[in-house]
Amino acid sequence: LLLITEASGAYVLVPQEGPHPECVSDAISAPCGYCGPNWGDLSQCQQMCDDTPTCRYIQFYSDNGCRMYRECGDIIYRDNANGINTYIYEKATCTAPTTTGYDFAAAGGTLTIN
Repeated sequence: LLLITEASGAYVLVPQEGPHPECVSDAISAPCGYCGPNWGDLSQCQQMCDDTPTCRYIQFYSDNGCRMYRECGDIIYRDNANGINTYIYEKATCTAPTTTGYDFAAAGGTLTIN
């Protein structure tokens, strides 16, 4: 039996083609409403996304605002008003196999963990 587990807490910055990118669809309502400005830091934004099963993207503002999204296929670039920058992060969906129930010796293999 090979089990697949999903890693949590890892985010990748989405490449940006200009200042102040914004996701334009699939926003998720958050317990904090619009969550900003001065709502919290990046780690709090990531934690809120981790606690929301349908969240795959976060949009974090340099004024400590946060938004969550299911998808972020379409990105628009707005004028960088008032010096506020925006960063979009995608939740990593790295999967790692586990060895529960698998007999490496019987399969003729060995397992080395460094």
